[in-house]
Amino acid sequence: MDKRKQIQIVSLMSAALVLSGVVLDRISDNREKNRIYEDTVIEDTIKDEPEEEPIRYQFHYYNDTVDVESEISKLGITNNDSNPYNTYKFIRFVDYDSREKYAIVNGYVDYEFDDENNVLNTIYTYVDIFTGKVMFTTSDYREIKEYNSDVVWYLMEYGDLLGLRESVISKGLDEEYARSVMGDDVKNKSLTASDVARYYVLLVNSANRIESTYTMSIG
Repeated sequence: MDKRKQIQIVSLMSAALVLSGVVLDRISDNREKNRIYEDTVIEDTIKDEPEEEPIRYQFHYYNDTVDVESEISKLGITNNDSNPYNTYKFIRFVDYDSREKYAIVNGYVDYEFDDENNVLNTIYTYVDIFTGKVMFTTSDYREIKEYNSDVVWYLMEYGDLLGLRESVISKGLDEEYARSVMGDDVKNKSLTASDVARYYVLLVNSANRIESTYTMSIG
């Protein structure tokens, strides 16, 4: 082998060694960069995770009755006759002063007739069972959609007496307490206004009750 070829081979080997060193350096740099990136991602992920569950606000509805008989006396009961359970209904509504109220009502049926004594319309009148004041009138029976009232601005709920218990439970009243006040067996009873009044003052907060001083009329 002559001297020129020897120089060429040495040059090629040197170039190969240099190139391999550059490639190894790049691989090493990339590995280091990837390691730094992965460490950063892991660290950022850990930082982004909340340390604990956020505290959620729990709504609580409570009953503020201390003296049951005193609270019942404020209702102004005018008729204490006994009636079957299913004659009593509860309503939850917003009045014209934007106050949320509960009332216990009885419904009475009236009819509108034409000149030939044919029934034109059936009118249901609902009155507060304690004071006898008219709460609203409607032509609807099972599902009340339209009504006439100077008291009820917006009717939120309407249902059987046991529905009152479920309504205040849904607002946050302790379920065990509510069921101890009014059990399911109430459906088998005849109740006086005083009986219903006891349920009313033990389940409904005083701010949401109808009392005898609450003036109402029908337009």
